[in-house]
Amino acid sequence: MNILGDDWIDKTYPHIVDSYDDHDEFDIDKVEILSVTNIDYEDYPDFCDAYVDEALYDGDPMTDEQYEILHDEYSDVVYDAVMRFALEQ
Repeated sequence: MNILGDDWIDKTYPHIVDSYDDHDEFDIDKVEILSVTNIDYEDYPDFCDAYVDEALYDGDPMTDEQYEILHDEYSDVVYDAVMRFALEQ
């Protein structure tokens, strides 16, 4: 047993615990990317300034937290979407 109690981290860092909880519930298969912006063709193939600016999560507009998880944890999915949108234009 922890001398601080079993739920000390929940009480001390609720914002961190909440973000981990959100991440645990985030299912990348429920994301539908609708739009990518800031594609600079002179930056090919990196497109480091491009980002997803419109997406749905399970049919609903994504929250800021969901966008953060998408860009931070699923950068490969974002990059694939950037490449797809770049080729369509």
